[in-house]
Amino acid sequence: IAMELLLPKVFSPDGDGFDDMCTITFKIAAGSWVGHLRIFDAAGKEVRYLAKSQTLGAHNQWRWDGRGEGSKLLPPGAYVVWLEVFN
Repeated sequence: IAMELLLPKVFSPDGDGFDDMCTITFKIAAGSWVGHLRIFDAAGKEVRYLAKSQTLGAHNQWRWDGRGEGSKLLPPGAYVVWLEVFN
């Protein structure tokens, strides 16, 4: 797995049309892979399960809008992107 891109590293989902989303992109070797993509806050609490048991291709991309479960906008801070891949 090669994490290609996490852009922008700092984003501001305030609806002004500038850096409102974070794009998570990675590549993986061909095969029958499935993945989970989760977002955690700095305290280690899971705030969003972005992709559950999603079939993966060679090139994968998700966008995160800074919202947690229930579409609530999360407070500013550091967040961790956690990717699990299995076959």
